[in-house]
Amino acid sequence: MNRLGILASLTFMGGLCGFARAQQPFTDINGIRVRASDFVGDPGTIKTITPTPDSSTLSPIPSSLTYEETNFTNTGAGFQANRARFILSNDAGQDPRFLRNVFGTQDTFDYSMDLKLQAGSIAPRKEAGLRIDFNGFDGLFIVNTDSHEIVAFGGTLPFYSFNTSNGLSYNAGDTINMRMIYKPPVLDATNMVVTGKEGTIEYIVNQGSGPVSSGPLKFTGNEGGIIDGSTLGFYEQATGAVNDSTDFVRATFSNIMVQTSTGDFDRDGDVDGADFLAWQTNQGLTTGASREQGDSNADNIVNDVDLAAWKAYFGSPSPLATAVPEPASMVLIVGMVALGMDRARRRHSR
Repeated sequence: MNRLGILASLTFMGGLCGFARAQQPFTDINGIRVRASDFVGDPGTIKTITPTPDSSTLSPIPSSLTYEETNFTNTGAGFQANRARFILSNDAGQDPRFLRNVFGTQDTFDYSMDLKLQAGSIAPRKEAGLRIDFNGFDGLFIVNTDSHEIVAFGGTLPFYSFNTSNGLSYNAGDTINMRMIYKPPVLDATNMVVTGKEGTIEYIVNQGSGPVSSGPLKFTGNEGGIIDGSTLGFYEQATGAVNDSTDFVRATFSNIMVQTSTGDFDRDGDVDGADFLAWQTNQGLTTGASREQGDSNADNIVNDVDLAAWKAYFGSPSPLATAVPEPASMVLIVGMVALGMDRARRRHSR
């Protein structure tokens, strides 16, 4: 009763709406599951992955991963592309089903890496980038060598071209930082997406002159966001030059970062007073803490590190605007919590 009274006060003051559905938690990644032959159209190539996977797994995640393919035997007949896929995992890459880092529509994430894509010949196409697997429907945020594109498309992802919208282009051999920030939709009491409160995704690139953003783009369709059961990862796909065994492709993925909690402890799509309450109620826990209890970094502890994660995104519609609450805001929240507790006690005593 006390907790409900506090949450009621916070909800009324904050103007919140929607309920988070129960789903599988998405925790911090600690490994990569490697599929060097995810699709094979040219079986004669030589594939090298550095560092070398241990039985198709890499753990911990290396600071840099390079995938190289040589000895293409493309004859020009049919589709002779090869694809390698790398799936981020929270079980050190051990599960062969590639489902151990599944997340859902209500899971916030901030995913980025540096990518350098090199090629002997820019045509036929070589491409690489970030990948979200929507239960078999791929959402891609990639660069390619032949059309010099920086583009996001596929699955339920909103389409966006940095070439068309921002005048950017990608040249083979360049290093580019690519980033996706997902904010989930607001759901009503029946787990339907509230109209106008659809989830958003923001694509950001940095080619050395500062970040360029698409701005938050709304998801369309019934899902209103990422589909439950999706996975995060990255990939490379290449077709060798016709009758040219000297052609090659080399993709280097480095500084892979995934922030899976931004202080949204109750998974309702925003960072507000209710999340602060979750942290405040459980601060000091040293074992067994969950995200719902205020553990932002999956270390099973609720402490000042988790409070810092909450502060960084408090009241912000996008993680790019990492606004730390002003002292007046913090006073208001503490006052709201105290008011809720006092009212709850008085009701209980009647």
